[in-house]
Amino acid sequence: MRYFVLFLLTLTILSCKNKLQNVISFDLIDISMDNGWTDIYSLKINKEGRMVVYNYNIEKGNKYFQEYLSKTELDSISQFSKIIISSKLDTLYSIACSDCFSCNLIINSNQKKFKTFIEGVDDKNKKLECVINLTRYLYQLVSKRTKSIDNEYIFESKTNHFNPPPLPYDIRFVAPKVIDTVK
Repeated sequence: MRYFVLFLLTLTILSCKNKLQNVISFDLIDISMDNGWTDIYSLKINKEGRMVVYNYNIEKGNKYFQEYLSKTELDSISQFSKIIISSKLDTLYSIACSDCFSCNLIINSNQKKFKTFIEGVDDKNKKLECVINLTRYLYQLVSKRTKSIDNEYIFESKTNHFNPPPLPYDIRFVAPKVIDTVK
């Protein structure tokens, strides 16, 4: 009886371990989002939770940074991507509007590669609901982290650094004198 309980316990532990490894439904997510006004975000997220972010803000310029997602955040993204991959969505949705939201989403999984481009939001289109929810989730997640990053560092050591003198502004090309020796 004791061996049966040990066997059952081992089988349970191994099956839980396999379930935990199969939770993540994507290998790589590559998404670019534009809020239509001030910010553009481009993200790459791998299945280990490493997120590389590019942010362009009209007022603040470019920022690049890398973060690691928490298990909860990674699970939420995985659930969104699982629904998106299994659904049959078109590759292009566009609503004519100015200054509206747009996103370009690519999900690579071991099952298939999913691509779609969305411009404008149509709340009546239930097929797009999961893609829009994933995009909103990622946008909120990244915009909070971008605001917490301080890229305005002032280095005191840089003020004491001696630079070489600048080049003169008046640089001209002077053609060499050629003497004609052939007569």
